[in-house]
Amino acid sequence: MPTHKRYETPADRQRASRQRQAQAREQEHQHKGFPTAPALATLPSQRRWQSLMEHAHAALMTTQTEMWSSVELVDSKFCGDRFAGTLSS
Repeated sequence: MPTHKRYETPADRQRASRQRQAQAREQEHQHKGFPTAPALATLPSQRRWQSLMEHAHAALMTTQTEMWSSVELVDSKFCGDRFAGTLSS
């Protein structure tokens, strides 16, 4: 007994596979809290580089914030109130 074809052509099957992969990547990025990526290929060169610089800056600022919160947590946990705030000055 022949099985029902899910996709009419191999191109349809490939298109559906790429859409599933893109959707899985998007869900993973949302779960990790990453900002959505711009459609860089459609932007002119100057705007594309500006967008890349803005995204890199946002990533660096997030990293810096997380690092300082980690330092403050360790400082308060191990040094107590006696040395609190010495790293920030």
